[in-house]
Amino acid sequence: NHSVSQAKTLVNTGLAAVQRDVHLETLKGMPDKKRMAMYMGPGPDGVIRPFCKVLVNRVIKETDFDKLKNNQKGASSFRSNGGGWNCRHRLMPVTLAFVRRNNLKPINLTTVDKANTAAKAKQ
Repeated sequence: NHSVSQAKTLVNTGLAAVQRDVHLETLKGMPDKKRMAMYMGPGPDGVIRPFCKVLVNRVIKETDFDKLKNNQKGASSFRSNGGGWNCRHRLMPVTLAFVRRNNLKPINLTTVDKANTAAKAKQ
């Protein structure tokens, strides 16, 4: 009992969740304190959510995943759904060596708060 666009959204979101789950399985093989992922995907364009815009191409420690709240009813788990329904971004596991080599710094609580605040803004 869904429209075609609703069905596409359910399929797209579900497939992306499976892909995120596969990437998160890779994280389990990394040492606990070094579990990080880069939030990768399209950069700022006409359809990026404010929540995703704060996080795109940033490194996120696994310990911060559950602090990120995308404010998407029914797709609120950042681990599974990233920015929410139809999110085009992925959590790509990265090593500490990659982070250091590319002079990257994982996000901090200020960035978490900024993303969570952006998620509450008008979508």
